[in-house]
Amino acid sequence: MRGAGLLMLVGAGVQLATRRIPYGWEGLDPAGYITGVPAVVLSLLMGLAGAAMLAQPELMLVLFGWDNQYPLTK
Repeated sequence: MRGAGLLMLVGAGVQLATRRIPYGWEGLDPAGYITGVPAVVLSLLMGLAGAAMLAQPELMLVLFGWDNQYPLTK
């Protein structure tokens, strides 16, 4: 979980530096880019999620449903 958080922080940093987020089909050139304020907001949210994964990995596992501590079915 901490590795994923670190990768999210690095990705958010790259997106903030370029101020654009590509979108489109994987394996093809980007169909376009999210730019400007929306790109900055999305990058900050991704960085915040990455920081939370580094700080509280156990809590984030529960929030994302990646643990079996609280199964939905019994």
